[in-house]
Amino acid sequence: MRNLLLFILTLAISTFNAYAEEPTEQIVTENVAEEVATPEENNTQKVSINPEEISSEPEEKQPELEIIHQVEKKVIPMPACDDDTLLKRSAEFIEAYFAENDNAGTLYRRRRYFILHNLDKFQTENVANYKTRETSPVSDIIADIKTNHAVAEENMRLCKNISKDKYAGQIYLLIYPAEEGYRVHIINLIERQMVGEEASFIYKE
Repeated sequence: MRNLLLFILTLAISTFNAYAEEPTEQIVTENVAEEVATPEENNTQKVSINPEEISSEPEEKQPELEIIHQVEKKVIPMPACDDDTLLKRSAEFIEAYFAENDNAGTLYRRRRYFILHNLDKFQTENVANYKTRETSPVSDIIADIKTNHAVAEENMRLCKNISKDKYAGQIYLLIYPAEEGYRVHIINLIERQMVGEEASFIYKE
């Protein structure tokens, strides 16, 4: 009997120890799991990264393109002021003009004489320099041709006679393209000339 009680007591103690150790392992396991899981949860956060922020170098601003529209002007070849054929045709036209517009006055005849004897040499003038009242009537006629005939300055030729004689006056040949040739205006054949009063002819090479 004594041995039976001793056996039962030993069995009871073993059962109690087995029952008591099982929760302890579970608790320890759960605590460890919590301690391990907690840092992972803290570190496993979703972070949105902008690709533009990765580059350490600032983005260079592209320079704005400047667009320039250029209108090409068609420049037409013009006869030179020393062209022999042009000067010959101009002299013939001026002689015919004076013959048709004869005047018995002494001053008129004197001026006509010096003009006709100073038509062999002309020099080129810059059209852009004739835009003021001081260069009238040449500037007025140039402005009229530009406005009413749509002729650019680049397509005008202005020739001035070379003469030391003050009585010969300043005779100008203003040339621009017209009628498959060139229109030649003779300026200052008459004194105090107004726009539209200048004599002209068509010249073809």
